[in-house]
Amino acid sequence: MLGAGTAVPGITAAKVGARLTTLTDRATSQRLTAALRQTCHLNRIPDSRVQILPLSWGVFSPQLLDLPPQDILLASDCFYDSADFEDILATVSYFMDKNRHCKFWTSYQERSSNRSLWALLQRWGLRCEIIPLESVHGSSLWVKLEGPGVSKLNSPHTLRLWEISKHC
Repeated sequence: MLGAGTAVPGITAAKVGARLTTLTDRATSQRLTAALRQTCHLNRIPDSRVQILPLSWGVFSPQLLDLPPQDILLASDCFYDSADFEDILATVSYFMDKNRHCKFWTSYQERSSNRSLWALLQRWGLRCEIIPLESVHGSSLWVKLEGPGVSKLNSPHTLRLWEISKHC
């Protein structure tokens, strides 16, 4: 899992039977690594079925280079800062070069019509299939935003589930 954060997708993968789940997040955050370990412990995931590694998108550390080929990459809400898009896709492309059958499943929220990943996907030799949320969730998705500095509103946001793979 790239950019694990709270690790909900990675924890879910481990709970439903993934042989080994690798959770990664910023290499500079030891607190985050400790929080991920605690999350795994609280969810009763044995240490033998999960590994937690530091990973900064676009930085190819010896630890990253030593990872075995991955079958599935997961990410959720990682495409929020345009400055990170290329580094994320470079990292994804690296894993897919190690295993041409690897798939990257990610959520993508269209926050602006001025931003697009399509040119970057092409640059890295990747293709994208949009998976209709209705086929996964069963109904349309509406996001409710509330909090300090946010006016109350119910607003449809375009949230997509993508499966990204290498062009063959």
